[in-house]
Amino acid sequence: MDAVLISKSSSGSVYTHSPASKYVSALTRLLPLVSPFQCCPLKARAVSPAVSRPPVVPHQLSRPPRHDQYEIFGLGILLGFFLFLSGCTTIVEQNASDRTAIKRAIANETPGHYFIGRRFYKVDYHMWGWVKEPSKPWKGSQLVMFNEQKMLAPDRKKNQIGADNNYEYQLEGHFSGEKVYEPASDSFYPEFVLEKATLVTTTPPLIFPDSRWIDPKIRLLEPPES
Repeated sequence: MDAVLISKSSSGSVYTHSPASKYVSALTRLLPLVSPFQCCPLKARAVSPAVSRPPVVPHQLSRPPRHDQYEIFGLGILLGFFLFLSGCTTIVEQNASDRTAIKRAIANETPGHYFIGRRFYKVDYHMWGWVKEPSKPWKGSQLVMFNEQKMLAPDRKKNQIGADNNYEYQLEGHFSGEKVYEPASDSFYPEFVLEKATLVTTTPPLIFPDSRWIDPKIRLLEPPES
């Protein structure tokens, strides 16, 4: 512990002080002269003013501009229209030329023990086609099921089912008098026992109202009208 000294001034005042007090007084006088900020000055960093930005809405990041939406919508409609047209088939109606050719062909058919057959292939059905007697109109023909125990149908023989759709044949054989059930149409059809098939033409005239009848994918089973 520092010793306390008592002194008396010339004016008669009495002072009490310790030896360390003079160092405190000296240090107090020196502090204003030497500052740590003067020894190690700090450089202030310039701070750029904050830039005001609009708030970001999450759905605006993924949503295209409105005019782009209209363009995409329009392109979708146009694409759908072209797909619709590509899926449509051109319908060819029976005309006067077809009817004239049919009458000419029937007139040239000589009577005999044979039949005229028109292949009528449908993807969903198992009937062979329309069969009529020679010199008779097609509207009196019958939609038949083939009995192929004696001979295979021409397309089956080549292992090309339906490849001869709408071909015309001269058939030899007979009707058995039996009816054969066809499950897809849930109907019975006369059985024709095939013995021979001779190709007449691959491009016969149309015997139906229009070309939809001979489209394998269209379920039209109505008889010919010529």
